[in-house]
Amino acid sequence: MRHQLPDGTHHFDLLLAATEIVADQAREVATWRCEMDPCVLTSGTSTTLQRIAPHRGLYLRLREARELGGDRGCVTPTRAGMYTMREGLLELRMHDHSNAQFHMHDDRLERLAL
Repeated sequence: MRHQLPDGTHHFDLLLAATEIVADQAREVATWRCEMDPCVLTSGTSTTLQRIAPHRGLYLRLREARELGGDRGCVTPTRAGMYTMREGLLELRMHDHSNAQFHMHDDRLERLAL
């Protein structure tokens, strides 16, 4: 998701759910904040990565922009799909049939060549 903040800045939230079905209000979706959209990175480049509080399941089903309460800005879904993770290797398989592989470091996400 692209998270536009009230001050005009933005970042991307990478949400990875352990199961396909997560209750809308359940805070079970592991979430990381990224400076850039991971899927626009080219092979060998990276973006910052910061683990943040789990998000609610309802964000997995967003199909359009949503204003957040409490002066937190607006979130817009950018893509959706499935993932696998093994020993720091994250593979994304998007619903648009594109694929991407990343290495997850403590503080950055590095795009790998397919």
